[in-house]
Amino acid sequence: MMNCFTKLYKNVVVLTGAGVSTASGLPTYRGAGGLWADPDTARFSSPEGCEQDPDAAWRFWSKLREKSLQAEPNATHSALSDWAFWHSMWEDRSLTLITQNVDGLHQSLARRSQGLQGLGPSSRCSDVIELHGSIFRSRCTNNDCSLKPFDDKELFVSGAPRCPECKSVLLPDVVLFGEALPPQAEWLSKKALRECDLFIAIGTSGTVSPASGFVDAAKYSGAKTILVNLEPMEPPNKAFDIELLGTAESLVPRLEAEFFFNQKMCRNDLPPADEGQEEYAHVRFDMKRSPDEHAAREAHHEMLGSLDSVRYADPIFDAWVHRYYAIVRAHEYLHQCRLKYLTADELVEVEREVEDY
Repeated sequence: MMNCFTKLYKNVVVLTGAGVSTASGLPTYRGAGGLWADPDTARFSSPEGCEQDPDAAWRFWSKLREKSLQAEPNATHSALSDWAFWHSMWEDRSLTLITQNVDGLHQSLARRSQGLQGLGPSSRCSDVIELHGSIFRSRCTNNDCSLKPFDDKELFVSGAPRCPECKSVLLPDVVLFGEALPPQAEWLSKKALRECDLFIAIGTSGTVSPASGFVDAAKYSGAKTILVNLEPMEPPNKAFDIELLGTAESLVPRLEAEFFFNQKMCRNDLPPADEGQEEYAHVRFDMKRSPDEHAAREAHHEMLGSLDSVRYADPIFDAWVHRYYAIVRAHEYLHQCRLKYLTADELVEVEREVEDY
């Protein structure tokens, strides 16, 4: 564990960038191999470039729309969705997810049950702030037109579509360079930053304004600040307290697990210890093993059920079980456990059971 959480954080703000979606097969925008590193595609990052050649612009954006339609959420999206769900269980806490991505993967992810019984209904991470819009909406380029942005997943490869009201060219409802952010998204983001005590930026270059200044706003509010990115920020940004380098899909589930390990027992509204549950739990868990080892050997059963909501008389055992629970819930860790300890036939069977559930 990374020991990033040292106090109870009530208002968490998470900012995500293109690095969150690379494990889903979507390209980044900056850096080597990024969409804006190629002059032929970089011209479509501005409204002027799209206006000069709208047909080519739509071939570019349609290709990206198609890739986004085919993409599946990865372990990062899953961990953040679960994190938001569990954080919402406390009335006095909030987790605000702000994304620079336009691919819709955060929003499309229905929270998977992960095979655990008794954890309540599935939840959808629906209150995502789309800072740069969505590729699955289209808008009219005529500022005087009354047409509102509308849901649109059509692919236009033969020519640019036209507005049904004024016949002007349509464009995907994404924020291009030089354009203002959606007012509501900007207002909601700034409001969350004023109130946050933990700010985490994931998979973002930190160079695109105004999102590049979010960490400074969070720091001004007194928040702890963490950067999760594949490469170090150049030049370094001193506003970040911690810089974690690696892929988002490997680091974010670990952050989620650590958050629960260090904060799960801060709740004061859990029911009193239940002797029956206590006896069952002691039989089930062998404390001679470390939580990590126990999780690795038995995680594929995903058998904790509702034990996470029960307080035990033994505080050491109580914390141990909740740590085990946090480890099991880390999607990437669980996947690695399965690969390490299950045969190919067992792996197929377990994955089939989880899908059926």
